[in-house]
Amino acid sequence: PPLPESPTSPNSYSDDDDDDFDDEDAEMMALEQSKPCMVSCVEGMRKNKIWILGLVIFAVGNGGDFIALGITKQSVVTLVGSWTLTVNTIMAKCLLGEATSKLDVLSAFIIMGGIGLTVAASQSAPKEWPIDALIERYKLPKVILLLTVMAGAIFSLLVMIFMDRVKRHRLASATGDLLRLPSRRIGALYIIVGALVATFTVIFSKAFSGLLISLASGDNQFGGKNGGYVAMILIVFMVSLPSQLVLINASLAVNDALYHIPSFYVVWNIGSIISGAIFYEELDGLTAASAVMFGAGIFVLIIGIIITNISMAQKEKAAAEARFLAESSFIDQSISPASPTSDWSSRAAPPLVPLVTDPVVERGGGDGG
Repeated sequence: PPLPESPTSPNSYSDDDDDDFDDEDAEMMALEQSKPCMVSCVEGMRKNKIWILGLVIFAVGNGGDFIALGITKQSVVTLVGSWTLTVNTIMAKCLLGEATSKLDVLSAFIIMGGIGLTVAASQSAPKEWPIDALIERYKLPKVILLLTVMAGAIFSLLVMIFMDRVKRHRLASATGDLLRLPSRRIGALYIIVGALVATFTVIFSKAFSGLLISLASGDNQFGGKNGGYVAMILIVFMVSLPSQLVLINASLAVNDALYHIPSFYVVWNIGSIISGAIFYEELDGLTAASAVMFGAGIFVLIIGIIITNISMAQKEKAAAEARFLAESSFIDQSISPASPTSDWSSRAAPPLVPLVTDPVVERGGGDGG
């Protein structure tokens, strides 16, 4: 509880001040009460230098991805991003002391091999996409169909997720229980909708990044008659980017990370490859040999991601078994009978549990019966 304030404290109020108490005073009191929380949060961030370093590296990495989308193929950027799974394994061992299994090492080499194959198969120079070329792409029937199907799928999945949440809320209210987590199928919808929005982000991030790179080289394409299309690209990018983060966090709130992370990368990479092939013609310049190599690289990457998922699941299972054995050992020790040499007289008697009596009798009313 807060310490009592002195009568002269500027934040103390007496009964005589009730008439003068207004919204401004209430805001001042709320601000004063929130200061300890804000100070503790800031102090915690200052002390946790590793967290701040990770945040900076995360921001730099995403900035690098944004620049890379303007100068190379989006499918290559997202596929190379699968390296994150290997980096997570390495950093978890270095920073958190987590054990590294043979499957972790195997998946790291497999993912590196898959990245190498996809990058080697994508040696053809990426096309430049000025705003005039982008506008022509937006008018193509296949591009319109792609964007419409993706938007329709996102809307439908969000409606299904919302209806499931309403159903679970009603069930919790009717039974008085806590809100249950969604089923595994609904949890998969969270992953898919997050990956689809992330695909939208990649498509329009590549367009926006290309326009910024052209601006840096002296070619300003943000004004003139194409300003409406530029505004559309910017709006979709600015809306999809935070929406992607919100949906990913929502998925992690209802799904286990061991299930979300690999599944998200698989769906996201597939969406990026398909949208890049339709929208930006990224697979048109591939020869037969390059196409085979590119497909093999994707297959190898997916195998590496699956092995990473298996390794994570094995670690989680081992940890759960260790917790179960520890709890079982504790229960066995707590209920095991004393040995023949135990001195029962030295043992403390168990605490008495009061019986629940009739409320009327408890209050002294009634006939005492």
